[in-house]
Amino acid sequence: MCTFYLYHLLTLSPPYPHIPNPHPLNPHQQDSGDSDDSSNWDSDSSSDSSSDDSDAADGTSELKGRARWLKRTTVVTEKVTKDKQGRSEERKKAKEEAAKLKAQQDAEAKEKGQLKEEDLTPSLVQKKSLEIVSSRGRKGSDPKVLLGQLEALSKLAVKFGPRVEIPVLMHVITAQFDMQRTIDDYMETPMWRSCASYIERIGEILNNGEGWRIDTPSAEDEELASDMMMSAMAGGKSSKSKKMKANMAGVDAMSAMATMSTDEKLINPNTGEVETEDQRMERLREEREAKMSPEELKTVRVPGSLSLFLSRLDEEYNKSLQRISPHSIDYVVRLRDEVKLVELLAAFQCYYERLGGVADAAMLAELRVEHLYYRHDSIVMQVKEATAAAADAAAPTEVVDMANKIADICTYIYQHGSDRQKTRAMLCHIYHHAIHDRFLEARDLLLMSHLQETIPVTGDISTMILFNRTMVTLGLAAFRLGKIWDAHQCLSDICSGRARELLAQGVSTGRFNDKTPDQEKAEKRRYVLFVCLCI
Repeated sequence: MCTFYLYHLLTLSPPYPHIPNPHPLNPHQQDSGDSDDSSNWDSDSSSDSSSDDSDAADGTSELKGRARWLKRTTVVTEKVTKDKQGRSEERKKAKEEAAKLKAQQDAEAKEKGQLKEEDLTPSLVQKKSLEIVSSRGRKGSDPKVLLGQLEALSKLAVKFGPRVEIPVLMHVITAQFDMQRTIDDYMETPMWRSCASYIERIGEILNNGEGWRIDTPSAEDEELASDMMMSAMAGGKSSKSKKMKANMAGVDAMSAMATMSTDEKLINPNTGEVETEDQRMERLREEREAKMSPEELKTVRVPGSLSLFLSRLDEEYNKSLQRISPHSIDYVVRLRDEVKLVELLAAFQCYYERLGGVADAAMLAELRVEHLYYRHDSIVMQVKEATAAAADAAAPTEVVDMANKIADICTYIYQHGSDRQKTRAMLCHIYHHAIHDRFLEARDLLLMSHLQETIPVTGDISTMILFNRTMVTLGLAAFRLGKIWDAHQCLSDICSGRARELLAQGVSTGRFNDKTPDQEKAEKRRYVLFVCLCI
């Protein structure tokens, strides 16, 4: 009963209970009104949803205020179909045209930079070489292209004699060494052999008996070279700047144009005729050479040092052997170049001895002995026989006493070398005695030189490594001769630990190895060559 009363109370109550209903209806009429109201609400909701859908379709649902009811223009966009095949053909044609244009520009530049042999003069060759050298290191310059130009120019300079040929060859050698950008890069074998051939060509000129020599440039030569380089780079830029200054001083426009269009005329003071800049340079060169003495004519003043070139060539050879696997055939092929290197060192040592340059001669002698001290006499004979067979030489090979040869080279270093060179020469001498089981001679040299006291304070790691290897070789020589106590004295310090690191045969590895990557790279650069190892 209570439930029925609560139901009728809820259904007959007006929407707002605080407002009295002025027109009460019976229950039947009330139910029909409720149904009408529900139908009206349904229609209203449907119309609202339809209007919302239409607004969303028109894009006006996001608009607010007055902009919602403004008239908009409908833009009809048509879908454009892309012609992919046509576009690919156009790109292909554009690439072909760009390649043709680049090839044409390269051909024009090559033709422009190429010198005709009939128009060549010594001064023009020098000017061209300085122009190429001045472009080295610039942005956009290719080192390989510049090297090719210098090599081509060196072939053209042969007919003008050593005074023109040697400076170009020196520039070629410098450009070849500049191809290695980082400290870990090494010169490839073909380029190394090419560089060695250029140095050999310079050695043939200097040692042909005509008295040619190389010296550093004087102040006058450097000033002349700088003037030639500036003229090659600027191409008359200084004269044009002077004309521009004159124009800015108050010359009218027409006279300024006339001044810029006309070139300065060079007059030969001897003949009074007009001459070009190249002719003027050639005339000045001939006048300078006419004033020189015969000794000055035989002196070629060029920047650079041949002893440093040979030292760098030796360094590149050692680096290549460190990078190449010793178990490959490339390593064996690379070892053949050591004969050429030793011959170059011997030839230029004789050249510096003839000129009295004892410091450079001692440096080359030290490099030379470092390529000979680890060779046994049996290996030396086999190398000479193989070299003679490769050269198809019918003459018998000459027997050379390597002990006397090493002693002579080391004696020259003891007399004229620096302290470091003397120390390394002494260690090489002791090492050579030890591998031939001459223990007593090696021990006497070691005790007389007091190297055990001076080596720890030298601070040169490579010399310390050479000392360790010499002591191990001396200990092995004593062991082969049955001198066990002497062998123990020589080997005890090295065999106590870290033998690979002390002998530069590898990097020590362990649990507590705290070396940085830079330190490991430095140790790898100090590796002893495989051919030098006898232990």
